[in-house]
Amino acid sequence: MIDQKVEYKTIILARSKGYDPIDLCNCTEFPECICPCDLVYKPTQSLLQKWIRDIHNIHIIIEILANSSWTYTLSKTNKRQVAEVDTDFTWTYHKSYELALESGITEALNYIDLLETTESWAN
Repeated sequence: MIDQKVEYKTIILARSKGYDPIDLCNCTEFPECICPCDLVYKPTQSLLQKWIRDIHNIHIIIEILANSSWTYTLSKTNKRQVAEVDTDFTWTYHKSYELALESGITEALNYIDLLETTESWAN
């Protein structure tokens, strides 16, 4: 797996959902920023996936299929249970893990508002 940077449109979508890369960095705590600037302004897929998982409890599961293509599913968790997110999408097939992860991240970001307003199962 390559630690791929996310696409620009994904960064814009993530910021609209509350992702603030400066909050993840200790840039305000020190005279010099200890985070690489490139990572702050264009995060890797792994970093954004971790933010989605840690802040919104949405897990992006990447699966390889028999035809050597990749796909993803989303799951929402709380301390007691896991629920698969019904995204009403047809299976999408990708040529690589990284392309599937980018699609999964975008899908998860698009569902953040919906999932946080319909968490009756989580109570």
